[in-house]
Amino acid sequence: MRITLGLLVLTASIGLLIIVHLAHPAKELSQVEFDRMLQANLIANAELICSPKFSPSHEVQGAFYQTDAAGHILLKNGKAIELPFKTVVYLGEDQLHAKLMTIHNFTVLERRW
Repeated sequence: MRITLGLLVLTASIGLLIIVHLAHPAKELSQVEFDRMLQANLIANAELICSPKFSPSHEVQGAFYQTDAAGHILLKNGKAIELPFKTVVYLGEDQLHAKLMTIHNFTVLERRW
């Protein structure tokens, strides 16, 4: 009985995660859009996925703060609304790399293939 209940809870949790993920698919940003959001401090969190050394491009995924037409961050129940994003950036510019490092919810992952 306990195993069945545990499997039911696990299955329901996975189903909920899938539904939430599908409800808010990641917005694909251009590097220009990403740079603008980065400069405006609208990136809530980011994960830089480094490609092998021979590639100048890197994938970035995370969340940005949703804003209104005037550029003000929107709130829901007193908390900033975050939407998922993904992009590919070229880190040839040291300024972009330095700015990424200022995000407090920033992680770097390295692909090993």
